[in-house]
Amino acid sequence: MPATYRPLLSPILTTLLLAGLPIGAAAADIESAIVFRNLGHLQSSDVLVTEDFAFMTAAVTGLGSFAGPAASGTLTLPDATVVALQSKPAGLFDYSPPGSPGLAAMNAAQPTGTYSFTLSDGMGGVATTQLTYLADNYAPAPQLANGSYSALQGADAGQAITLSVTPLDASGADLGLVFFGIYRLSDNALVYNQSFAAASTSSFTLGAGVLEAGTAYSFDLDHSRRSFQAVSGSAQFPNVLSFESRTYGFFTTAAAVPEPASFGLMALGLLVVGGLTSQRLRLPRPAGQGAEPQPCC
Repeated sequence: MPATYRPLLSPILTTLLLAGLPIGAAAADIESAIVFRNLGHLQSSDVLVTEDFAFMTAAVTGLGSFAGPAASGTLTLPDATVVALQSKPAGLFDYSPPGSPGLAAMNAAQPTGTYSFTLSDGMGGVATTQLTYLADNYAPAPQLANGSYSALQGADAGQAITLSVTPLDASGADLGLVFFGIYRLSDNALVYNQSFAAASTSSFTLGAGVLEAGTAYSFDLDHSRRSFQAVSGSAQFPNVLSFESRTYGFFTTAAAVPEPASFGLMALGLLVVGGLTSQRLRLPRPAGQGAEPQPCC
């Protein structure tokens, strides 16, 4: 499973804006809640894509319009289990349980039903909202297409490269979005990122120099189907249920090729070393250190 996923700092508001929903100024205690259900796949060739992992993330953003800014939050799962939400920047609170080896395991751990979010300001102010998950709606596994997986293997980092991807089928969703990122494995740095692309997106172009020569990377291609639910409880905007069908894979770019000038310096260095070695063989040996080398054949 990849170690890095795109940040969750503003997915709710961005999703609502892209969907064309009105963003008003009405006072409310919660902006909105969102549940991401992720189904992951591993691409290991131009044609082979296999289900590999699954995980869920639930998030809610507090507006801080009750007694004070939200100080803590909880999430009540469909089985009545209550878990603490982790505080993040910009009023975001989220819950990210450990991943599962597949969809069935995740659905057993985080099943269908109602997910209830509660935020508290620590001074008696409480805000709540609910989101309902009844059935899965994942898009078919996305993948690098038309030989693009092979093209990445040993790619020349000094040249631009266009990668073909399968377009997103957004059936059954209010909004379809495509995300694509490339991470350097040595430090997990995000070196290329395209977010909130249209469902029809069929390619991404990496400019020359985006990648480094002789370097290992992973890629993450995400097809997102997002559905909106009625405004609930203290929320200002509709809550969002998002099904993320994502595919990751690995590649290493070609090693750097020395410049022509470097080849000249290498050749000169070899000539110098060869000349010194030849001169050393021609020097007479001091007495008692054996006979002079004799020509062979």
